[in-house]
Amino acid sequence: MRKRKIPRLTVIITAFKEEKTIGRAVKAIEKQLRKRDRILVVAPDKETLKAARKAFSRVEILQDRGEGKAKALNLAVKKAKGRLLVLTDGDVWIGSKALRALEKKFTDPRVGIVSGRPKPVNKKNTLFGFWAWLLTEAAHRWRQQRVREGKNIDCSGYLLTIRKKLFPHLPTHLLAEDAFLSRWVVKRGYRSEYTPAALVYVKFPENFSDWIKQKVRSVGGAGEGRGSRNFWQEIKDAKILFSLCRSPKEYFYLFLLFGARLYLWLLIFWRLKIKKLPFEKIWVRVESTK
Repeated sequence: MRKRKIPRLTVIITAFKEEKTIGRAVKAIEKQLRKRDRILVVAPDKETLKAARKAFSRVEILQDRGEGKAKALNLAVKKAKGRLLVLTDGDVWIGSKALRALEKKFTDPRVGIVSGRPKPVNKKNTLFGFWAWLLTEAAHRWRQQRVREGKNIDCSGYLLTIRKKLFPHLPTHLLAEDAFLSRWVVKRGYRSEYTPAALVYVKFPENFSDWIKQKVRSVGGAGEGRGSRNFWQEIKDAKILFSLCRSPKEYFYLFLLFGARLYLWLLIFWRLKIKKLPFEKIWVRVESTK
C-alpha cells in the first residue's frame, strides 16, 4: 500500500458566532491551499461551522465547548497535520500571498514562529479608524526594526505560523496566546520572525467600549509573561507615533489616544493585579469588529 503523504501545513481558524464573516475568511485561504494542505475551523456554535463548510467543501470542522481560544486551539492542534500550523481568526481575512510569504521564512531552520502584518479596514479619517491605523503601522515599524537588529518580536494573533513540533499545550486561561507562543518558541532556542508580505485584513473596534474590551485582554494578556510590551516601553516608543501624524486633526487624535492608553493601563492594573478578575470577566465578545 502506498504511504499517504503528510500535508505541508494546516490552517486553523478559531471562531465564535461568526457565521457572517467565516465564509470570507475561508475563501481567502482556499485560493492559496496546495492539495496536501488542510484547513480546519474550530468553533462552539453550529451556525459558524455550517457557514464554513458551505464556503469550501474541503474545510474540516471541529466543535469546541466555548471555553476560550486556548482550549479551542489545544483541541484543534491534536487534529492538525503537517510541518507548520497557520493560526488565524474567523472575523479577518488574509492577503493573496500570505501563506507563501509565511512559509518562506521557515526555510531558515532557526525560525520557529512568524507573524503576518495586520492591516485595518476601518476608515482612517475617523477617530477609531485613525487609532487602528496608527497602532498597526507603529507595530509594523517596531517589528521591522527589531528584526533588523536581530531581536525577537511578539507575533500577531490575527495571523501567525508556528512549527507544529513547538506548539505547547496552552494554559487554558490565556488572554493573549500570540504573546505566549512567541515567548515560548524563543525560550526553546528558536527565533520569532516577521513578514510584512503576509497581510491580514482586520476590522478594529468602532467605539470606546469595544476598544477597551479588546485592549484589556490583548495588552493585558501580553503582560502575562516578561515581554516587550509594557507602559514604559510605550512611552519610549511615542516618537514613532508622532512621526506618523500629518495634520492638526491627527495630532489631536494622537493626544486623545495617549489619554485612552493611560486609562487602559490603569484599568489593566486594577482588574488584573488588584482585583485579579477571572478569565471569564475579562474575555468579553467585541461586537463592532464583526
